[in-house]
Amino acid sequence: MKLFKGKDVVAIKTSKFFKYAAGSILTAAVFTIPFFSSVQGASTSPGQEADRKYIDFSQITYTGFETEEIEKALKEMDNLCADPKPGGKEQVRRLYHQIICQVDEMGTQQLILTVDYYNDVADQEIQKEMLKMADLESEILDEVQLTLKKAIHSPYGDILKEEMGPAAVEILNSYEEMSQKEFLLSSMENSLVQQYNQAAVKCYEVEVDGKKWTEKSLYESSIEENEFYKIKLALDREKNKATGEIFRELVQVRTQLARENGYENYADYAYREIYHRDFTPEDVETLYEDVKQYLVPLYMDFSKAAQGIDERALYKAASEKTGEEILDDIEPFMEMIEPEIEEAFSYMRQYHFYDIEDIEEKMDMGFTGKLYSYGTPFIFNAPENNWGDYRTMIHEFGHYNAMFHSDVPALWEKDNLDVAEIHSQGLELLFFPYADELFGEGGEAFQYYTVLNVLYVVTQGFLYDEFQNMIYASPDMTLDNMNHLFYQLSQEYGEQYSLQEHEEQKGYQWVDVSHTFQTPFYYISYATSGLSALDIWELSGRDRQAAVNKYMEITNFGFQVPYREAIKQCGMRDIFYRETIPQLAEEIRAAMEVDERIERQAKGNENLLLLKIIFLGGAALFLGGAVVIRRKIKERTDKNCGTEKENSQL
Repeated sequence: MKLFKGKDVVAIKTSKFFKYAAGSILTAAVFTIPFFSSVQGASTSPGQEADRKYIDFSQITYTGFETEEIEKALKEMDNLCADPKPGGKEQVRRLYHQIICQVDEMGTQQLILTVDYYNDVADQEIQKEMLKMADLESEILDEVQLTLKKAIHSPYGDILKEEMGPAAVEILNSYEEMSQKEFLLSSMENSLVQQYNQAAVKCYEVEVDGKKWTEKSLYESSIEENEFYKIKLALDREKNKATGEIFRELVQVRTQLARENGYENYADYAYREIYHRDFTPEDVETLYEDVKQYLVPLYMDFSKAAQGIDERALYKAASEKTGEEILDDIEPFMEMIEPEIEEAFSYMRQYHFYDIEDIEEKMDMGFTGKLYSYGTPFIFNAPENNWGDYRTMIHEFGHYNAMFHSDVPALWEKDNLDVAEIHSQGLELLFFPYADELFGEGGEAFQYYTVLNVLYVVTQGFLYDEFQNMIYASPDMTLDNMNHLFYQLSQEYGEQYSLQEHEEQKGYQWVDVSHTFQTPFYYISYATSGLSALDIWELSGRDRQAAVNKYMEITNFGFQVPYREAIKQCGMRDIFYRETIPQLAEEIRAAMEVDERIERQAKGNENLLLLKIIFLGGAALFLGGAVVIRRKIKERTDKNCGTEKENSQL
């Protein structure tokens, strides 16, 4: 059984504008561009339509962002508020909207550049431009917020407060100017993240028993299992050493950043200032043991039961599908779920606001961001060329749909990831009843793996949150200790290995999860939202329309309402209540007939063994010989290995 970890959203402590990056749950990459401002308000009510432009994405190109216009508007705003003049009210209103539009344009250019970057992360010119835009963004947004903070306390304050909304005003009042040290730390963080991006795609080479190996040559070879894992372990160790030391530097930089902002621990800083959560690391910590006690055993039993599912029909139905064919397949079901969703899907397709085809240079990740100046989101994805691409497209479109129906400008839009991931994972699970129509005989496998994957995401969300919390609590931790810590925690969260020499391998592979480098403490949003998405799915099995209504309700909140408040307003279960996780685990187990499947599978194995014994005249059946490992390597692996020298010089 293969589990595909789809690509998903990160509204990050990255750029204010790089919203929901959807990297693969194990290989996602997100370019972090710190946005230190916490200014989040609501200039409009959630769910209103954006001022949309009807233009094809092929006609949109990166032009950069010139600062003259916004700097002029900020200066005029500052002067006018300091020295009021007749007719000044309308002028202030005009300047405010001019500033808002310019911030939207900066975010739009940022996203276009990000798309270009992830289509070829080896392009050094784009790398330089990304760093330039990152520094520019920090400087401009700092200036914007300082100017507006003074303006709301001027004679024109009432007009501006009316335009901004009370939430923005409240946070503006608490905003403090970025120090030069913060700017420096921001730049250092951006540079280190780019170093990780390059190290993550580098082709590593090791020598084992006198022979040189790369990942490409290993996967193309036919060798015994023990030899395969010996070489793989050496390659993982090499990559872990290179990327892990970058991470140790990032931990130091981020710890300094947290302390510069009055926090002793970066975890507390990230939860509050970056993700604007209405729960704390301590709140999540109370759930670790419940997850290990109830959800980990459920996931393990779920995986065991899945071994009895024939996945061949699913692979056959989904194989060799282009991105456009996948969109064709899923489009009819969008309207079946809700016409409002189909409206967004139709617009996206008509004007091609997506990049989902496979090209060699593309980094293995996906994300959804918003082109604010055009009033539309955009989906980027590097396909895996299997049925998981259906999951990914549905998941990402959940983000797209929520952004499509919001007209909150970039400066004031909140980054409530824990709600945003319900938009994506919830839509995945609402496709559950349509699996047979989509995949025929492969429908059962799609259903089972969809729920299984959400369970996996939830357990991994808690695993990585606990892992990162422990590291940032001890920021001087050595790389060896980090590896050992991850290995120990991964066992607690259900990872099992049959051979002793294979066990150490998991301790190295945490560096493949790019969120840890690019967007630390993002991962718990997969878990909180995944549990709430499963709550909607469980309701769907009893009352489909009620579940759809609940999904649309939380979608229409957009990103303005924090997680626990949104859950409360929608009448959903609060995962922080101690009875919720065990109750939900039991409901999932019953709904998917996990225990019954395992029992039927065990009886089937007993019957099969009896037939073998009879057929062989009582002789035991053993399979001898070497276990040959063959895996398909994507074309981009060839590209990465082919450019090793080039990348190593960056």
